[in-house]
Amino acid sequence: MHTESGLDSDETKVWRSLMEQLGAAVNELADDFVERVTDIPSYSGGAVGIEELHSAAVESLGLVTAALADPTLFPRVERYARELGERRASQGVPSEGLTTAVRLNFPVIWSKLTELAGPELLPMLMTRVELVWTVLDQYAVACYSSYVAVRMREARTEVSIRQEFISAMFTPEGQTPMAQNRFASIFRAPIDTPYGILAVSGRPTESMRTVGRDPLRFLHETASHTYLFWPISVTELAEGPALPAELSAFPCGISMSGDLGGVAAASERARFLADHLTQNDNAPLSFEAAWPRLSRTHFEKSGFLIAEELDIMLEGRGAKTSGFVSARRSRCSSTREASLKLAANFLLTATPCSTGCVASGSSREST
Repeated sequence: MHTESGLDSDETKVWRSLMEQLGAAVNELADDFVERVTDIPSYSGGAVGIEELHSAAVESLGLVTAALADPTLFPRVERYARELGERRASQGVPSEGLTTAVRLNFPVIWSKLTELAGPELLPMLMTRVELVWTVLDQYAVACYSSYVAVRMREARTEVSIRQEFISAMFTPEGQTPMAQNRFASIFRAPIDTPYGILAVSGRPTESMRTVGRDPLRFLHETASHTYLFWPISVTELAEGPALPAELSAFPCGISMSGDLGGVAAASERARFLADHLTQNDNAPLSFEAAWPRLSRTHFEKSGFLIAEELDIMLEGRGAKTSGFVSARRSRCSSTREASLKLAANFLLTATPCSTGCVASGSSREST
């Protein structure tokens, strides 16, 4: 910063005299500042009252004037600028409005300085332009830096609070009507509307994080899986849980709940499917698409090797049994064939249980 060490003593005295006159006119400077700042839309709306604007202007312009006369006083200017930035952040003043307001200090001070200096002192005043600009620029930087720090803390807090309410939907407490009503009220989310939910193993991808920033798309992370759920509109319902466009070719497990309270149970089904993804999958995996794969795994784990026979039994049903042996073998005995028919009928109505097994149900899983 510019100091007085290299300046002529007479010039220094003149400069300090000008600063004394400027300091005596600080209320006039504050009036000019308030008149200018109220033209800024974000201030004219009343986010900050006129009296507070004026008192803050008196304080800040007085400190700046003192620092221009004695640069060793600049730490006081910086300290006040940080306090002001924090206050304006808490008051919700938009960042562009704050930046514009702080930058008004220079024309307010400079116009008064040129008036006080007059034509005869103008050459000397021009040698001080850099000093005035530097002090005010550092004031602006300190103010804006503290403003940004507060807004970032607030944003992190908002994200943290949002995640707490989202995480609660995956706990027993989240299944209560009170918790669901609270969630719906905070996020303006429907309660009785079906929800789509997808799951992936591990941490969320960047595309999931991007989609999760939407107010009505909710991202939930656990130690082993990441979930994303969202309300399904009536028009989408006929076609199932349509994925956000960004995730339409995204390998994941996908399921659907009947309402907000069913999200936790649907997440278990989606997780089960996510755990059965293979390297060949390049799209969401639903139970409708996955059940041949799941049935083969289930019966092979039980020692009942039916891959070939099941492939034969399912021909003509339109089932996609990629990876199954398609070649027909010799006819089975009537007893074995009857057993296979029972197994196939079982699989056509199978739904997963919470432990990842396959349990028989009376209807097919909604996807």
